[in-house]
Amino acid sequence: MNYFPESNWNLPPPNMSMSEVKNNIDQELMPGNWVCYADTNVEGLLVRAPLDTVESLLIEDGGQVERDVYDGTAEEPGLLVLQLQHQDWTVITDAWYLHIDAFKSYASRSWSIEFQAQNLSERLQTRTILLGASDTGGTTDYSVWDNGILVEELKYDEAEDPNQKEDINIDSPPIPCRPQVFNSQLRNPAAQVIEDIDLLIFDFLESQQVSWLSLYALTRLRGIRRKDFVRLDFVSWHD
Repeated sequence: MNYFPESNWNLPPPNMSMSEVKNNIDQELMPGNWVCYADTNVEGLLVRAPLDTVESLLIEDGGQVERDVYDGTAEEPGLLVLQLQHQDWTVITDAWYLHIDAFKSYASRSWSIEFQAQNLSERLQTRTILLGASDTGGTTDYSVWDNGILVEELKYDEAEDPNQKEDINIDSPPIPCRPQVFNSQLRNPAAQVIEDIDLLIFDFLESQQVSWLSLYALTRLRGIRRKDFVRLDFVSWHD
């Protein structure tokens, strides 16, 4: 059985820019932010390295890899590890966030995705981006690691933003968001006027040549065609 059906899910072209997707998204097919759909939780890791290179370290850490699971299922909890065509980034995500019945949620005592953001960056001497968001909770956070060093982080909770608690006239200019944490060695946070947290992240990811489809894969696989993948793998551990 194909757990990622292509029919009746009209995704934008893979080469469309994030800004184009944001502006042209069909709200009836894919409403909500994060280029996915409403009621979305995001937690995933982007690693700028080939899939096989990343998986070799997961295997060193005791992971057991089942390759090419596009048409398959899994009998135990685990993580999905994938790379999309024409992308330098490997995506690692907990299947729970993808809402795929075929795969069960995995919370390993020996493998923390937060710890691996730094760990894989250092071991591979590359950049990693850890993303987390909940549209229901109004929270967004991300961290960027270069060669094991934290170079940028943002934490935002809409409920804790005093600017968003004011009564806003629909015709008023956008009120800038005020992240609770925004530290960076890549740019000057004080110079950033953030009118939209999502767009800030979209623009940054686009500058890193992360496609909208890789971002979408952190929240959904439905509609992504087999030919769009380099490969889609399943990794599990036995604690």
